[in-house]
Amino acid sequence: MAEIPVFVRGGALIPFAQVQQYCGEADDDTVLLQVWPGGQGEFTWYEDDGESEAYTRGAWYRRRCTTRSQGKKMIVTIDPAEGSYRSRIREWQLAFWNPQRQSELKVNGQRIPQVADAGLPISAGAFPNSDGRIVIEFDGY
Repeated sequence: MAEIPVFVRGGALIPFAQVQQYCGEADDDTVLLQVWPGGQGEFTWYEDDGESEAYTRGAWYRRRCTTRSQGKKMIVTIDPAEGSYRSRIREWQLAFWNPQRQSELKVNGQRIPQVADAGLPISAGAFPNSDGRIVIEFDGY
């Protein structure tokens, strides 16, 4: 078999970050969220310093991330940040798998440029992190 199939539930939202062999090995400040069309999904992004027990005193950072389909549109919501820890994330990147047509990608109502990968069936974009609510709309399905 030349290729290994990957089965992903519709609406899945899967975060990727740089590979690290141990906490703090790399100062990675970017998270890639891969989004698959159809259905609903959710996960919770969590960070702390990875070294101390300060998280027991509230020094952590947490955000709930959800996806939902609305017609031919996929909506990703990143809820406001919770906790007192300051996130290391400076940029979120999105990759929407299997878009059916050219479309707009909006973050909090503002259109952002898309990047296409000639080798993969994705449409992608990036935007800076903020502690407030972030709503991403992609109408390419």
